[in-house]
Parts: sequence; C-alpha cells; structure tokens
Amino acid sequence: MVNWQSNEVMDICEFMFKQSLMLILGIYLWEFLLSFPKIDLLLLTRRIKFRWTLVPYLLGRYIVLVLLVFMAIYIHLASQVNCPVLARMSSVLGTMAVACASTNLMLRTFAIWRSHAVVWWLLIGVNATHWVVIFPAAFAPNTATNNPGHPGSCHFESKIILMFCLYTVATDFLSMVLTIVGLHRNGVFQLHSRTVWTTVYEQGIGYFVVALLVNMSTLILAGLDLNSVLNLITVTPAATFSVICSSRAVVSLTLQGTQRPGLLQPFSSYRLRPLVAEFHGPSVPSRMDTTVSPDQFTTDIHLSTLYNSTARVP
Repeated sequence: MVNWQSNEVMDICEFMFKQSLMLILGIYLWEFLLSFPKIDLLLLTRRIKFRWTLVPYLLGRYIVLVLLVFMAIYIHLASQVNCPVLARMSSVLGTMAVACASTNLMLRTFAIWRSHAVVWWLLIGVNATHWVVIFPAAFAPNTATNNPGHPGSCHFESKIILMFCLYTVATDFLSMVLTIVGLHRNGVFQLHSRTVWTTVYEQGIGYFVVALLVNMSTLILAGLDLNSVLNLITVTPAATFSVICSSRAVVSLTLQGTQRPGLLQPFSSYRLRPLVAEFHGPSVPSRMDTTVSPDQFTTDIHLSTLYNSTARVP
C-alpha cells in the first residue's frame, strides 16, 4: 500500500499542487477575460443597471482572482512558507468564493420558487446559514502548522474543511433538486418538442452538477485525510470551477434582459441561441415569446402549454 505520509509521496503531492495551481490560474484568467464584457464592462459603461443579485457574482469573481494570484506568487516566490498566513488567506478567500458560488446558483432557484413562501424562506435560511458557517471555517485558530515530518510543508486541519464542504455539497444538492422540481412543476420537462437532456442543458442544470461534483471531490479527500497536501489540493480548483459555473449561470440569466425583445433565449452559456416557444394545438401556430422585459431577471421558464396570450376571457 502507498504510504501517503512518506516524504517521497509528499514531494509528489506538493509538485502536483503547485503545477495544478498555475493551470487553474491560467484557465481562470482566460475565463475571466472572456466573461468580462458580459457584465463587468456593461456595469462600468452603465449599459445595465446594478442589482443586488450581482453582488455575489462580482464578489466571487474577484475573490478567486485575488486568491489565485496571491497563492501563485506566494508559493513560488516565498523563500519560506508561513503556514498560518497561507492557511488564513486560503480559508478566508476560499470559503467566501464557494459561498458566493452557491448563492449565484441559488438565485435561479429563488426566482423559480418566488411565489412559494415556504420554499423561498427555506432557501433564505439555508443560504444565510452557509455564510454563517464561513466564520468557524475561515477564522478557526491553529488551522495550519509547519509539518515537522516534512520541512517546508504545512499541516492543515482537515475537520474544518470537511465541515464546510459537507454543508456546501448539501446546499448545492438542495438547490439543484429544488430547481429541477420547480422546472417540472412549471411544465418545462413536459414539452413534446425536445428531449429531457436538451431541456436540462438549456435550463443550466449542468452548472449545478459541475459545482456539486468539484466540491464533492474536496469533501472526499478531506474525509480520507491521507496527508496534509491532499487535504487542500482540490480546495482552490473546486472554488474556482464553482465560481466559473455559477458566474456563467448569472451571465445567462442577465443576458435574458439584454437581448432584443421577442427572443426567448435558452439558459445555457454565453452564446445564446434564439428559441421558438411552441404552442401545441391544431390552430395555434408557433411564435416567439414577447413577454420578457429588458429589465427583468427572468428564469426562462417556458409556460407555453399553460398560457395562451391570444385567448379571450369570457
């Protein structure tokens, strides 16, 4: 069996951590530049109005940027790693980034269930608790010390990471389930003109799945507690990909309000395709949905089988 505490294995894990950090930094910088004109530039040029729903989006994006740049510079240039400082920066910025990502994903769930008071307040309570859980995870004392068995490396407390990741996974799973249930209640998965997988893609469920899986990898490694490096090796990538996925979800929702009225857009990515809302019936032709206001934070729920805007009320 592999001795995960041996110096040889620890050296390999540290090398993988440093190389993966540079890879993640490159991926995120590319994603950041691609997505910057979608909301950030529009806000700077005042082409869209600032809304509170954009706070976790902007906060998460720039927190991850600062975290990755700091860790890349500090780990590669510091002559001697200060474990408490590294742990504090990673825990504070990392947990805040993950919480912002979960909040971004939950915004769509909020919008879907806004008319259901019980579920709406449940989501508020779950999200508020998630932000409260940040404090013991980010500011707990003695979370990292110098590893006496391996000079130059740090020993991180895995129980704190495990607690935060467990709640994050539970929160993201709840958001995903409630989103799917809410879309099903509104008839999105009952359209006869498309498959279930197409609907899942267009409604952005994949963002929830990716965010859930990357955080689950951190949860598993923290639970196994193989060594101090592996306890932390997926924390930064998980936070980065969670923010990327949740940011794409926010961009997709925001772009709904910036497109030309009369086009109903799928909730999939930065590149949106026009979507015809079909009304199934012998005498009702297919037509575009013109009910989306340019300033509306829409959920892109297709209700074509429930409402007919041309029908007259007797």
